[in-house]
Amino acid sequence: MNVSAPIRIFAAVGGLSALALGVWFFLLGGLSPGSSTEPAKVIKPLYGGKPASAVAVPTSKPKVTAKAKVKPKTMATPKAKAKPVATVPTSTPKPKPARTRVPNPERLPLAVAQALTRHAVVVVSLYDPEAKVDRISLDEARAGARRAEVGFVALNVLDRRASEALTRKLGVLSAPAFFLYRRPGELVMRLDGFADRDLVAQAALGAARSRR
Repeated sequence: MNVSAPIRIFAAVGGLSALALGVWFFLLGGLSPGSSTEPAKVIKPLYGGKPASAVAVPTSKPKVTAKAKVKPKTMATPKAKAKPVATVPTSTPKPKPARTRVPNPERLPLAVAQALTRHAVVVVSLYDPEAKVDRISLDEARAGARRAEVGFVALNVLDRRASEALTRKLGVLSAPAFFLYRRPGELVMRLDGFADRDLVAQAALGAARSRR
């Protein structure tokens, strides 16, 4: 039987294709796991065969970021306000009170004239401080004036300024001596020598009654 050339070519191509397909299947079969000759790799169990709950899983420590140091704020101390300086008022000097002029028409010792401005009758005792009798006479005259409730003045005969006015009026004086004055400067009684309190008090009371 005669076969045409195209059929023969087609049949050859088909045979080659079948052969190539068989080779391809053979190669696939050789690469399968069942036909592999390499030893199987052993898989090691996790955690050494222990259950996962028994193994402590290391916890990763959180990274601590270093905080920048914040300097504490210092409170600013308030500045002390300057206290106003108190101005001290300048004190004007007070005028000195004018001395009241003591009426002294008879120009008696100043102490006697001042006593007559307060009392209508004044007992004046002239004494020497160095004489014992004069001191006794002075005490008696003071006691008599107190009893009669009249003024009293003691004049030291050694004090020239105190007794000079009496010396000009009455001349030379001796101590002890007793004088009784009545306002405004009238000499009522004069006694040179010692005088006790009774005599002084009686004379002062008489001068006070006669003035009324």
